[in-house]
Amino acid sequence: MSSLFGKFADEILDAHEQVYNQVVKGASTLFSKDAGGSVLDYGSETASEMYGEDIDIDDLDDMQSPLEGIAESVMGGIFESHTGPQTSWEHIDAFRSAINWSEPFVRCLLAFQLSALISTIFVCRSKNSVLRFSFLIIVSVVVKSAEYLNRYGAANWERFATQNYFDDRGIFLGIMLCAPLLLNCFIMLISFIREASGLLIDVKKMELEQKRRKAAKSKKKK
Repeated sequence: MSSLFGKFADEILDAHEQVYNQVVKGASTLFSKDAGGSVLDYGSETASEMYGEDIDIDDLDDMQSPLEGIAESVMGGIFESHTGPQTSWEHIDAFRSAINWSEPFVRCLLAFQLSALISTIFVCRSKNSVLRFSFLIIVSVVVKSAEYLNRYGAANWERFATQNYFDDRGIFLGIMLCAPLLLNCFIMLISFIREASGLLIDVKKMELEQKRRKAAKSKKKK
């Protein structure tokens, strides 16, 4: 990211230098000596006398400085050469490149997500309802406090990170913290639905078995 801003600053400086050179060139042309060696006297000659024809003031107002076109072309080239990511894969690659994956803060965050995934698998296999609801509450509290954590990180990122990952929109924490936890909750939800459907099937089987036994007993009595 710093290299990108450095290149952009260099392009701005080059554009400024080009515009400055054009201004100096135009000024030197205007104030240079004429063919006879005398300097043009703008105080004694009018614009119509110098050019030998009448000039309409409205036409002068409509005329644009050539420097404006130069500046627009230079700035257009700068922004064309520094276009941002366009596709989804380019956004993902830009996000991956902007993160220093070797620093301890990012590694601790990845370790936390790995431990949360392992805990999710353990909770899904567990039959303890209290443990399940407790884990869901903990995940909900962490996700809910993401906004506060983002503000804290933006104010104190120098203490634990090498660069500021915490922007105003909270994209970093949304991707690295909230999204995996919400995925864990989705996995738990699918597991609970599957378990509930299995229980429902077992209940229906028991009802059919009871009806079959009742029908068999009624036949024997007859």
